[in-house]
Amino acid sequence: MELFDEVQIVLTEASDVLSDPKHYLGADQYIRAAINNPSAEQNALTWEALMPRIRTLRRFYFFSQKIAISYVCWAIYLPECGIPSFCVLHNYNN
Repeated sequence: MELFDEVQIVLTEASDVLSDPKHYLGADQYIRAAINNPSAEQNALTWEALMPRIRTLRRFYFFSQKIAISYVCWAIYLPECGIPSFCVLHNYNN
């Protein structure tokens, strides 16, 4: 697969991933409730509330890794083609 195609896949995923923070809610109230009322039932409710948030944060993390890898690939590829990249122009490739 060409580098362009790989980067295009990441960029296509970006719009979906970047819409998630608009709907992201913290879990403060669930964590506080679990601390203030420690019980098996409260722990189960807290984990049930936390798991979707953990999956969302995990998705953000792995997407950030894809973005970083794509950027590094472009930063290496473009100068080889005679096209200066942002990395090369600003001397960030040391």
